Amino acid sequence: GMENASGSDMAAVVSAAKRSALGRAIREDAEPIITAEDFDEARRRIPLSITEEILAPYKKFMEERF
Repeated sequence: GMENASGSDMAAVVSAAKRSALGRAIREDAEPIITAEDFDEARRRIPLSITEEILAPYKKFMEERF
């Protein structure tokens, strides 16, 4: 999932998926079409920058205040 993704993480995943689709299009001499598999592969390769350690203080704040 992308629930712990920052905006820059999402942009990196989209860019990686785009590069994958373009590479495939060049190899196969076809139209570049980004597939769900391109996004899945990119998501597996791109580490997300928002960790549970970063989220913990915010979760604690939410539990105490709301």
